[in-house]
Amino acid sequence: MSENEEEQRNTSYIKVINGGKGPNELIKIKKNRFFIYYPSKVEKWIEEMEEQGFLLDEINRSGNVFSFSRGEKRKTKCFVDLPDIIDKEYFRTYIKLGWKPMYNTRMLGGKMVLWVKSENKSDICCEKDFLNSNKRLTKNMLKVITSNLVNFLIAFYFFVNMVATVYKSPYLVDMFYIGINTLIALLAFSAFCFLHGSIAYFIKLKSL
Repeated sequence: MSENEEEQRNTSYIKVINGGKGPNELIKIKKNRFFIYYPSKVEKWIEEMEEQGFLLDEINRSGNVFSFSRGEKRKTKCFVDLPDIIDKEYFRTYIKLGWKPMYNTRMLGGKMVLWVKSENKSDICCEKDFLNSNKRLTKNMLKVITSNLVNFLIAFYFFVNMVATVYKSPYLVDMFYIGINTLIALLAFSAFCFLHGSIAYFIKLKSL
């Protein structure tokens, strides 16, 4: 596969909602709403964008619109943390180590903070640096995985029961019932995506 074909395949699901060609133009890239649930993919993609000269400025609250400014190409390390507690002391600890928080949120199944740190010859940084300063990460990851597994099983249980009710007693179905069923299905799918992404991320961290 050629380099152009590989780039096209990797960006086929990206929707650019506005941007320009000037050096100071802001470009916003919209991804699907479940992309943020896959920390490994988020880290890899942001690092690749920075290497191409697209510097991350911010991420919207939903975690699916990424704003970049055009600048010099640079080596950057991106790290997604799933902390148990998010407070001022937490941020102070890692900001002192040179990490910059770009995104933080509370979502179904846990909390998430996305950190970015530039690499240069006098300051070689990597995920191991972050792991060494965050001894609770493995324990927190297990909590997130367990929480999402429980959320998925509960939502899936209610979804299956509601579908069974529709099958047995279709006369009970109305717009409210359909809306509740759709919401439960969405919650189940969200929990599954975060569960799948968390497990993949946990395996990656353990291999470092």
